[in-house]
Amino acid sequence: MLSARPADMSTRHLVTTSLVEASGPESATGVHYCLVYVSGAGQDSSKPILREYQDAYRKTEQGWQIESRVVLSPFAG
Repeated sequence: MLSARPADMSTRHLVTTSLVEASGPESATGVHYCLVYVSGAGQDSSKPILREYQDAYRKTEQGWQIESRVVLSPFAG
């Protein structure tokens, strides 16, 4: 995704709300709401995009890791 991004584009992600809950001794799920501001590449930085990240986590020998992420844009249309 980053390699396809225009060179003059910049983004800022502001996480507004997060909820992480254990689903087992070595697993958890999380939902995070985020406002994404995009500038450059013809984007209007005054209108943020609402994103929802739905994550699954797994405890490994190196600590907790993101196992998977689904990215939703609820108001895209």
